[in-house]
Order: sequence, then C-alpha cells, then structure tokens
Amino acid sequence: MLTSSGITLVELTIAMAISTTLVLFSAMGAATISKELGYFQQQLALHSELRLLSQSLSLQLQRAGYVASTFEEIFANGALLPPSIEISHHPLEVENSCVLFSYDKNADGDITHEDPAELLGFRLRNKALEYRVASKSCAQGGWHDLTDASELYVTQFTISLHGEVNRAPVYKVKLALQSKASAKLSAEQHLYIRVANAI
Repeated sequence: MLTSSGITLVELTIAMAISTTLVLFSAMGAATISKELGYFQQQLALHSELRLLSQSLSLQLQRAGYVASTFEEIFANGALLPPSIEISHHPLEVENSCVLFSYDKNADGDITHEDPAELLGFRLRNKALEYRVASKSCAQGGWHDLTDASELYVTQFTISLHGEVNRAPVYKVKLALQSKASAKLSAEQHLYIRVANAI
C-alpha cells in the first residue's frame, strides 16, 4: 500500500489563512500601540509645557514690586515705591487675562521705566500666552509669544487677587492648554502666587 507524505491543498489553505490572520492581528496591535504611544508623547509634551510656563509665571510674578533699596529709602522717595500689580485684558480677550508688573532686575535701587526689561507682563492673546515687550499696554500689539500656536492653544489664562498671607497679596492664576493635534488632549493648573514686595 502506498502512503503519501506532505500536506494537502486544504491543509495548506488553512495554514495560510491562520498565518494571514495572525499577521493581520499583529499589524493591528502594532498600529494601536503606535497610536497610543504618540498620544502619550503628546500628552507628556503638553504637561511639560504647562509646567515650564507655570514656573516662569511664578518666578516672575513673585518678584513683582521688588526694589533693591531699604524701606526708609523707598518711603522717603515716592518714585521708588514698588508699583502694584495691574490686572487688565486685551479688548478682544476675557477679563483679567493680562497682568502688568515691574521689578528692579538690575538691582540699582530704582525701577527704570525707560528700560523695557523692568516693565514686565503676561497676557492671553489669540490662544497664545504672550510676554510684555517695550512697556506695551495690555491693549497694544507687539508682545512676544511664549507659546507656539502651531502646536498648542492656551485656552485659559486669568489672574485675580485671591487673598492675603502675612500682609502680602496672593494671586490666583488659572492656566489651561490644549493640543492643536487633538482637542481631547488638554492640561490645566491653578497657581497661588504670594507677592511679598507688593505694597
């Protein structure tokens, strides 16, 4: 009696179908993992950007009103009084979305209003957080973008007086970002900033 070895055409077809299915599921799994990894990377970048902006806002605002002089010198000369923080907004933006302040960066004992580096501020404008340049007002153009609108939107930036701690005002800042690539990707943070030098 003759015996045959090898596989039949039916067995080959079944084996190919199983192999194709396994390859297909592997490819789909790889695509899903790749998509989730991309989403995670975007989320990580958004939170990193939020953290950097929050640190910059906190560091700058905490210095508002600082003058490298003694209290006696400051009160003897009214021109040396640290200016209070001014909260306003651009006419096309929500209220309390712009803050102007100054501090004695070069520690010369005076806030030089001619020096744009000592007249600072932040504002919300066209879904971007902007930094004050050349003593511009909240309503004027010419501010510098801190965020890149091609990558993310600033959906909220507001500042308000929250209270007082040890006779120093505390301001509450709300900051929210959204990825341009996906509206589902967003991050927000509330900051409480004590301004010890404000009078």
